[in-house]
Formats: sequence, C-alpha cells, structure tokens
Amino acid sequence: MDHRHQRRPGRGELTELFAAAMTGLLPTLTIQNLLAEDDRAACQMTETLTVDGQERTFFIAGFYRLRGGRIASAKIYREGSAEIG
Repeated sequence: MDHRHQRRPGRGELTELFAAAMTGLLPTLTIQNLLAEDDRAACQMTETLTVDGQERTFFIAGFYRLRGGRIASAKIYREGSAEIG
C-alpha cells in the first residue's frame, strides 16, 4: 500500500487530539530514577492520574536516545498497558 499520498495530521491537530485525551485525567509524572550516559538515557517514573474519580498510579520505564540535546527517539513501557477492560 502506498502511504505517500495519505493525509497526515499536522502539529495543531495532534495538539488538539492529545489535549482532549488528557482532559480530566490530569496526569502527573514523578521521576524515581534517571541514568544517562553519552547519547542514551533510562528513566523509571510513576504516573498518577484520575480515572472515573479514582486516583491511579502506574509505573513507567522510558529508554531514550538523545541528539543535539533533544530526545531523538524513545521507547516507553507502562505497567498495565497490555491489560484489557
């Protein structure tokens, strides 16, 4: 399938999408551990948010590649992200 001609969302559309998805959740990230060396970093965090009026906390691990002082790529693993229903 040729994907070159498919419409891709712009920055504004993505900002609106994520803003709408986060409304009411009010997530807070807290860094527990951070290791960095050369162009790589690893971070262990907790995410606290409110779902259906209940506060929930999830554990997150992030692995990053850095370029020019910015995140060039990231792999994020979140506890419970594979759970269904």
